[in-house]
Amino acid sequence: MSTLRSKSIRMSDAFVSNGTSIWLKSKKALRSDPRWLLGVYAICFITFAVSSPGFTRTLSQFIAGFAGCMLVECFFLYAVKKVLIFPLSGMLSSMGVFLLCDSPLVWPYFVVGCVSILSKHLLVINGSHIFNPNNFGVVMGFLFLPSYVTITASRWGPDSVVAVLLLLLGILLVIKARRLALTLSFVTVFVIGAAVRSQMTGVNLLTVLGPGLGAAFQLFIFYHITDPKTTPTKVSHQMIFGMILGVVDGVLRFHQNKYAPFIGLFILTGIYSFFKSQDSSKLKPVLVTNDA
Repeated sequence: MSTLRSKSIRMSDAFVSNGTSIWLKSKKALRSDPRWLLGVYAICFITFAVSSPGFTRTLSQFIAGFAGCMLVECFFLYAVKKVLIFPLSGMLSSMGVFLLCDSPLVWPYFVVGCVSILSKHLLVINGSHIFNPNNFGVVMGFLFLPSYVTITASRWGPDSVVAVLLLLLGILLVIKARRLALTLSFVTVFVIGAAVRSQMTGVNLLTVLGPGLGAAFQLFIFYHITDPKTTPTKVSHQMIFGMILGVVDGVLRFHQNKYAPFIGLFILTGIYSFFKSQDSSKLKPVLVTNDA
């Protein structure tokens, strides 16, 4: 009797496709999903960005990025996986593409959006995506479309009051996502690295620290490195991850690479996902039989 009860499910919670039961997220799980707060943060950032004179993106560019992300996400969710859930990842990625990418044209936003979500569904290990989708799309954009895509978010930014408000919301976001240790360790190493580079190059420390005050940096520490699938969960591991990322970022900045944090995260998430998959393979359950 208990076996029958354990196998019974409500059709409102799941549906069957090709003989496979696919569970849908409950309302409670959706409400507790920290990505909703990430969406609020992105919407606030977009609201204040479009009011900034240095922000040159257009509505058509946002629609292109949104369409690219949502079309690919909906295709994989509804047509391939047969899962009926809101495509939240597609929506969030489209916001990141719009805020970080800069191009005078419209089509690059669509391409970067498509690539971002394709990486989530196609580049996977043990069912988890290898790279942060938004970061992957942005990196592919400036690597393979350098004449059309760049990251110049540091050119614009809200006033100091708005910056503080967004900073507080970002801190709340990383606390909710349980990635505060990762963010703080990265920022700490970034500051130390800036001091070292200032001493080595003779450039004023405030000048070297300048990128850390820009919109792109804030988006990176609150929007990119908070992905739970591509970053460690354990606090001590987060600190190690953040410190290594800070060192890689510092080395790339020393060599005048303006895409330093994004390339650093791209490399580190790939390495982390590989080692994570190796650990998972060692924890496969063992079937124990009782012959007595």
